[in-house]
Amino acid sequence: MKTSKILMIVTVFAIAMMSSSITSHVNATPTTKTVVQLNITEAIQNAGLVKAMYEQLNPNFLELNMQVYTQVVYHNNVIWVISGTANQWELFFRARVLYVKLDVD
Repeated sequence: MKTSKILMIVTVFAIAMMSSSITSHVNATPTTKTVVQLNITEAIQNAGLVKAMYEQLNPNFLELNMQVYTQVVYHNNVIWVISGTANQWELFFRARVLYVKLDVD
């Protein structure tokens, strides 16, 4: 008799814990991230974003022969969607040598 009472209490407790965990996941709000779209001339105004662009982007995407290139960069919990022409991106990656040299000095 004692064993069945203990087993019944444990069962009720387990069911209560399962239902509370299920409802906490249902009521949880999804985290939203901010998406900012801008062109490359606006993007190079933000030094932190420029550093993130150099760290995350590879200039090999320029081999695709498109008119406008769009790249995604993650910086400060924001998704940055940056677009520019092939000439703008080439100038950006050429300027990397100057940026790295100035950053070290």
